[in-house]
Amino acid sequence: MKRRKLLTALFLLLAVCALALGIAAVRRAQRLPSSAGVRVPVLMYHAVGDDCWGEESLFVKPEELEKQLQYLSENGYETIFFEDLSHIEQYEKPVLLTFDDGYDDNAETLLPLLQKYGMKATIFLIAGDVGKPHKLTRAQLAELVQSGLVSIQSHGWSHRNMAALSPLALLWELVRSQSAIFTLTGRFPVALSYPNGNSSARTRKIASWFYTYGVRTCAGVYETGSDPLLIERITVSRDTTLDEFKRELEIP
Repeated sequence: MKRRKLLTALFLLLAVCALALGIAAVRRAQRLPSSAGVRVPVLMYHAVGDDCWGEESLFVKPEELEKQLQYLSENGYETIFFEDLSHIEQYEKPVLLTFDDGYDDNAETLLPLLQKYGMKATIFLIAGDVGKPHKLTRAQLAELVQSGLVSIQSHGWSHRNMAALSPLALLWELVRSQSAIFTLTGRFPVALSYPNGNSSARTRKIASWFYTYGVRTCAGVYETGSDPLLIERITVSRDTTLDEFKRELEIP
């Protein structure tokens, strides 16, 4: 009798999980790009600041970032969120600004620049680092979301190498991050930045249960219709000149 109840409970649990995954699959399909063959540069940043307390290349100077935003604005580029890819035909020159890790300067320095130029940016948050030194606080995250100019997406819970994790450990990273971001922002993330760009076929398969998009650190320009879980990005570092920035944007 007990065994029958256990099997029944297990069956019901599996049925609920299958239904949830089915609904999630439909929602993911609805968020996919509405048109194929559209070129969408995805720029990869990290921290913004004149002073460096960590790896120097990750810190783009505010004055250089402003020059880049000004160039985008003056040359007809439209910054979008990942969610906007579902109606990509509405944009003539779309571009995605992404900032990895969730540094506090994203609120202190980046947000005022976004407000000045009316631009959008995506922050890939390490959810388990919220409130730690140099990282975004709950209050800062609330300010960013309320601005309407920032989307918070996932960079995992603890920035572990997802390609090396067991399926169970990977599930823990993804689910815990997704849940935390929903609690912090009121919205479920749709995009995942693989820590250090590391992913495998298994990583992407499991990630696809929760996310529509996955981004790498691999250099290149994303074109809609290609694998949405293998999106390439253009690295913008402290040493990137404005001329280099322009060339990277225009590379076919």
